[in-house]
Amino acid sequence: MKNDTKIIPVVTYSNPYNDKSNILKENKRKSCIYRWNNLVTGKSYVGSSINISNRLSIYYSKKAMINKISTRTSIIYSALLKHNYDNFSLDILEYCDIDVLIEKEQYYLDILKPEYNILKAANSRIGSKHSSKTKNLMSIKQKGINNPSFGKRVSQETRNKIGESLKSYWLKVEVKPIIKRPETRLNMCLRTGGVSVKLYDKSGYLVKVFPTMISTAKYLGVSSRTIGRIPNKGMYDSFTFEFEVKDIRIWVYNFNKELIEVLDNTKETSKRYNIARSTINTYIRSGKLYNNKFYFYKINSKNNPYFNKNN
Repeated sequence: MKNDTKIIPVVTYSNPYNDKSNILKENKRKSCIYRWNNLVTGKSYVGSSINISNRLSIYYSKKAMINKISTRTSIIYSALLKHNYDNFSLDILEYCDIDVLIEKEQYYLDILKPEYNILKAANSRIGSKHSSKTKNLMSIKQKGINNPSFGKRVSQETRNKIGESLKSYWLKVEVKPIIKRPETRLNMCLRTGGVSVKLYDKSGYLVKVFPTMISTAKYLGVSSRTIGRIPNKGMYDSFTFEFEVKDIRIWVYNFNKELIEVLDNTKETSKRYNIARSTINTYIRSGKLYNNKFYFYKINSKNNPYFNKNN
């Protein structure tokens, strides 16, 4: 590694593969600047994370890295897959507070000039391939950096560097209407609880409305798969079934209540934003701003700006 004579890591793990359990345990829920060092080529990669143990779980999964590089370029993932963990060491360069993480990362990028970093500005993705949704999230981060209420404290020099690298535009979010009950969607919603069921007797009178297929199945003493195979307005055991797909999408806004994207359900939202589903549901109910960054709503949330605007 070059240009690193002044840098003394807090800790160095000489064999990240053998030390995996200790690394994950010692760094659980810690925010830091880290560096991967290729012991064969002498090249390195510098990164930052608000939760390094979560980030390392990706590095330690070859399947996850392969999936990542199938959609965008990542030299460090490719290098780890090619040379294996035994030919790398891992440095924790510095533990630091989240609000100075970007500034610290930029400092080490400037000093170390790591060869595996495609991006030369911290928190940017210039030079890598990404989807429109990812571009949208990048734009949120950039707006947050220049907004005092976002909690970022970075120098003007760092702001300028990040600003130059993040010349992305806000994308118009296309809110697609929910599709009314094709069979494939009903089958998918069987797992998500996204279908309500109206049960009619043979005379056509409404007997009961069930919030999910599973609750319908329990009431009738059959399996949910049996309910899932009944066609809309179809008959079973002298009852007529009418299915209605509920809109369980999650609407994500930034702190200025500008719409970022609409995701299919809380599970997808949890995965994308690395937030527990129970936490997302709590903030949906309260309508409060999560971590000074995001609002989460459902279509029928009273505080949903899009819903109130268009209804």
